[in-house]
Amino acid sequence: MPPYSYLFPPGSLPNPAAAQTDRLTIEHRPADDLIAVRWVGSCTLERLREVYARVANLLARTGVHRVLFDTREREVIGEEAARWVATEAYATLLEGRTELLWLAYAVPKAVAEAFGDRQPETLNDRLRVGVFATPGAAVAWLRQP
Repeated sequence: MPPYSYLFPPGSLPNPAAAQTDRLTIEHRPADDLIAVRWVGSCTLERLREVYARVANLLARTGVHRVLFDTREREVIGEEAARWVATEAYATLLEGRTELLWLAYAVPKAVAEAFGDRQPETLNDRLRVGVFATPGAAVAWLRQP
């Protein structure tokens, strides 16, 4: 059972064991001027490190400043992984950047509801992070000037 599952009603979080296969897609979407990450299935700290390194590489190659992480069907990460994302992963994405980086996470409905009406956060002068129930809402936020 994923960490934090006791906080959410049964069946409200994705069950990676039920997924036929883990799937990961990372692509540059020039029409939307963003990088899109679609992740289905399980999630380990090692895999998180790999994904964020790949996203950092694509950010550097494309010059894009906005990333959509669609994790609605990905396993919810544990405490250790969450700490790593908030510290090292974000630092990796910001390395060598001077402009504002926007990260939008489309998450399972129960997770989005747990965040409530909390507005997207500006974590520092170079990073804004938002959590949304749908990719459409996340992309709309990413399109802000």
